[in-house]
Amino acid sequence: RDGQPISFMLNLNGGDPRVQPTILWSVSAGLIKAGQNSRKIDVDSTGSGADREIKAGVWVGGYAPECLLEAKTIVKVIPPAAKIGEVGELAPDKVTNMLKVLGSTIAQSPDNLYVFAYAGRKSERGYAFNWLKKMKDELSMAGLDARRIVAVDGGFREEPGFEFWTVPPGSEPPRPSPTVRSKP
Repeated sequence: RDGQPISFMLNLNGGDPRVQPTILWSVSAGLIKAGQNSRKIDVDSTGSGADREIKAGVWVGGYAPECLLEAKTIVKVIPPAAKIGEVGELAPDKVTNMLKVLGSTIAQSPDNLYVFAYAGRKSERGYAFNWLKKMKDELSMAGLDARRIVAVDGGFREEPGFEFWTVPPGSEPPRPSPTVRSKP
């Protein structure tokens, strides 16, 4: 997952044991925290989720040219969930248009979509449930597989509203953030 530490190790076999090799590492994302010029590096993967992978390369100098002097590997990185939008209460036709665009866009990625609905302090009973059902239906009609849509009643806020999150497979799902406590 994005932000977790990763280590890469170089295993050198054969060659002249008297040679002190020169070792140079590179990574395509993240940051080498320790170990440059050694056989093991520690990498901070923070921010590498956007690329969804870290490519590590190592070059070894000091040996004969016919020896393998370079190696590469790739580690897949799971990015965190990302909030892609938040809206207040909208007219039904605006919601339909917004969901068509959202559904067709998310359908082209491997990510899941989390939709949080928040009822307002003065919303009618069943507000979040009814809107979530409508939104899930609209997203499905726009081409997004219903199994990739997670609809969550987020509780209450001062005013009704909705949040939309993309959640890559394996990522920690987001949690709702109500601002008004429901009445017991």
